[in-house]
Amino acid sequence: MNDSSIILDSSDKIQAFEALLSSATAETLTLSDQHVSFLLTRQKGDEDSNASGTKSQEDSKNEKSLLKMTVIPAHKELLSSTLVAQDTKSPEHNGTNDADAIKSSRNLIAVFLSQYEYQLTNESGAEYSYFLATPKCAETAHAKRLEYISSTLEEPPLYTGKFNIELISPASERQIARAMPSPGRSLTIETSEIYEKVTKPYIQDIVNSGSLSWVQNIISGKKEKERLLFENDEWILNIDTKWRSHPDPLTIPRTEWQKKTLAIADLYCLGISKHSDVTSIRDLRRKHLAMLQSMYKQGLKTIRELYGVEPSQIRVFAHYQPQFYHFHVHFTRLHNEIGCQVERGHLLTDIIQNLESNDEYYKNRNIAYVLSHNDKLFSLIETARSEGKFKIQDDDMLMNG
Repeated sequence: MNDSSIILDSSDKIQAFEALLSSATAETLTLSDQHVSFLLTRQKGDEDSNASGTKSQEDSKNEKSLLKMTVIPAHKELLSSTLVAQDTKSPEHNGTNDADAIKSSRNLIAVFLSQYEYQLTNESGAEYSYFLATPKCAETAHAKRLEYISSTLEEPPLYTGKFNIELISPASERQIARAMPSPGRSLTIETSEIYEKVTKPYIQDIVNSGSLSWVQNIISGKKEKERLLFENDEWILNIDTKWRSHPDPLTIPRTEWQKKTLAIADLYCLGISKHSDVTSIRDLRRKHLAMLQSMYKQGLKTIRELYGVEPSQIRVFAHYQPQFYHFHVHFTRLHNEIGCQVERGHLLTDIIQNLESNDEYYKNRNIAYVLSHNDKLFSLIETARSEGKFKIQDDDMLMNG
């Protein structure tokens, strides 16, 4: 691919993103000291409105996307007011100002996002894209300011500072559920029976939907080729997009990566299996040991050679439940504890040892994990349990068994 085609692809992606921002309504889902998440909803064009009969009428008319951005204190203070609209949707709020609050919130988000220019920094397969937002020139910002005043009769806040954006467009039902504020969470103990009757069919539906095509694009080298660190017949090692401080793989030569000493502070690499039939640790058997051992040994060796980080400083683990159902392992620095909670993370060394002792260890064992109450899998398990489909009906019986 030549430079002009790269620029064209980037331009098209940015135009599509800006078109989405201008046509979608935005709703704040979560706001923390580090990130804010928006749900973007827009009406599909006529050519996309042919309902297949498997979706609701509303789903056939609307396309939903998720936008997650890093925030600075000024942004958090500004956007905190957009969370007010969340409360107006509860049954306790029936006032006449509810619609005005929601409209004001959406307007503020739209104006905020319109004050920035966007540069595509990376795209991963199908729905994932990453952008850098920088404030627009003073003239453009002034025009947007006047537009805001004329429509609201209020003085808009000043928009400053760069920030990073992760866009999932379109976003699946599961991705939206994971991003939504949760009414609660519960520790689920998944028996082999629960897995076979509920979890496995749930996973297979996701795999069959085609929503994991972006993973195959990465494995085949169609996407993120510049992020590839190692490859053999069974797996690849990539720079994860969560490694925000990593030197730009597209513009900075690999020989200079290690010189960027600050880049290793939030080291994050991803080892992805080439076995499409291995969706999670549940599918692992002894026949996969060679791949797992290579992931561990060669992954650590590659990271040490490229970045100078010793194996004793790297945590290698898999998630269950994983973020996506194609087996992969995470490589992170020890001080980075994101995603390694005991009820979610499984060290690769433990996985290898367990399979060496028992070929069907992960097929038969009980596995505990936390599920949000708005997660579809949680609802499926609870429904099946209430209908008496499991021999063991509750966690107390598991503990006493």
